Amino acid sequence: MYLDLFNECVRGRWYNQTARKVDWKIVDGLMFFRQSVESQDWIRNFLAAIPIPVYLKAWQWVPLGAWLTYRQVREIARKEVIGYVGYSQGGWPAVFASLENGLPAMVFGCPRSTSRPELYDQVSAYKNSGDVVTKLPPWAKEAGAIVNLVGEIEKPSDMPMAEWAMQHSPEIYRQRLG
Repeated sequence: MYLDLFNECVRGRWYNQTARKVDWKIVDGLMFFRQSVESQDWIRNFLAAIPIPVYLKAWQWVPLGAWLTYRQVREIARKEVIGYVGYSQGGWPAVFASLENGLPAMVFGCPRSTSRPELYDQVSAYKNSGDVVTKLPPWAKEAGAIVNLVGEIEKPSDMPMAEWAMQHSPEIYRQRLG
């Protein structure tokens, strides 16, 4: 089940895109948010280093880039769905929508997103132990119940060493979820 949700999330088909290029889709009642694919996504990744105060059920510090991503889909995330799924940067809107709308979220390789992780009790955050993205930004904390993915994995022969070292690629997540 988890592998199926992850594969649907990273699959590039049928995504809608906001004016500022945040990708989302609804499949079987779940809202999916995709990882960084556009140049604007990388700008938001860099802006994540800047903490800003936000009131979302309670005051908390959140990464500016994460908040800018979520603001693009905030109204859309209120559609009638049963939950949220996100991978990498797509985890941010899933995490915030879960808190704001009281629905469960499942995120994979999600960057840190809050100073108040205890607020996010409906979030399940799956991560590879060596995934550098889940350690950023260093001032924030991971939201939700953390599930460390373990198990033997093999480096795909065509994967660059730098990508392998980051432990964030979809291929590595698929091996651990499969």
